[in-house]
Amino acid sequence: MPDRRGGLRGAAQAWHEGGPLLLAARAARRAAEQLERGAEQLAVAGAARAVRRAGPPTLPDAIAFADAFDYGGVSIRPMQVESEIGAFLEAVSAEPPRTVLEIGTGRGGTLFLLARAADEGAVLVSVDAPEGDAAFCGRPAYKRRERLYGALGRLDQRVVYISADSHDDATKTRVQQALNGAPLDLLFIDGDHTFDGVEADFRMYAPLVRSGGLVAFHDIVPGAPEAVGGVPAFWEQIRRPDSLQFVADWEQGCCGIGVLRV
Repeated sequence: MPDRRGGLRGAAQAWHEGGPLLLAARAARRAAEQLERGAEQLAVAGAARAVRRAGPPTLPDAIAFADAFDYGGVSIRPMQVESEIGAFLEAVSAEPPRTVLEIGTGRGGTLFLLARAADEGAVLVSVDAPEGDAAFCGRPAYKRRERLYGALGRLDQRVVYISADSHDDATKTRVQQALNGAPLDLLFIDGDHTFDGVEADFRMYAPLVRSGGLVAFHDIVPGAPEAVGGVPAFWEQIRRPDSLQFVADWEQGCCGIGVLRV
């Protein structure tokens, strides 16, 4: 039989310290947390169905849809400048990628848009740290959204969400398994924004990109450390004369997308 003495001692101590009111408050808090989780799960499920039904016919329509979408408080608004992501997606869609890896899922808006620019039968893998990246641009963890992420692809696409540290070798193995060993056509890096973090993502996953494929970075515009971290410095270190840069305003303090062709 399980040892219940620890639980009984804890209850007795709680009774001694705060009596029945404390126990009642704790029970009420647990019940409220369960209700909150249940409500969130229902909202996420409804949002997934709503996104599945949506079929924006053009990339501008898809950008507008993602920006405005809200279902029961569940948003997929991308953390992007509209003109920047629009120009980037147009460039990507010129050769629709069949394999895509995104580092940093966030609300899922960029993943939704990448799916619209990708091939109709593409495989899209998105990796996000369980704890999020709250140190930069206020990016929290979006827990319990796996069902929604899976619905962000188009009908014949396959979306694989991996909740893990992108810097772990085990995560790289899971990515390769999700791709069935196929090389990447597009790598989009928007995760850990520290210099060491973005460098680690590049060193680990860029070798998976095929010759002629693309590696893209978000937040290449110089700005406050809490907004862009070390991404601009790393971009300056690796960019080449033929690199693409999608930037609305170099004085905007964040955002911007830089692209290397392998």
